[in-house]
Amino acid sequence: EIGELSREIGELVALEELWINENPLETLPVELARCHELKTVDARATKLRTVPSALGRLRRLFEFDVTQTPYAATTMISAHVDYETPRDTPKLMAYLVDLDERDALTKEIFDRARAGTYREMSETAPIWALIDSVNREMTVDELKNV
Repeated sequence: EIGELSREIGELVALEELWINENPLETLPVELARCHELKTVDARATKLRTVPSALGRLRRLFEFDVTQTPYAATTMISAHVDYETPRDTPKLMAYLVDLDERDALTKEIFDRARAGTYREMSETAPIWALIDSVNREMTVDELKNV
């Protein structure tokens, strides 16, 4: 049984398939996004709760099965993925791409605030709350123009 994937999995840049189904795995390492040849990830019937948004960068990933996981039960609705269709990978990947872009833009906004006029406030909760609310209310295209 696999309870955790090593971060070194990202070194397997030629990895094409990852079959980790029916394991007590709860998370996937963000380093998995460095496996650019990855075409299939079978993580069904795991305890997977989160998926790194960086996996949205895997352009060759055409099968990503997370059915029968806590992640599917909570996230698939937000991603507008048909929970009954385990192979609805394009919508899930589009959702992850959107999350990844939002994460990057949020970091960029915070870095700009930290470096500029608001640098004294950048370590306080109010600036993070402001950035978080802006992130939730705007589209990715709108965030790019901030």
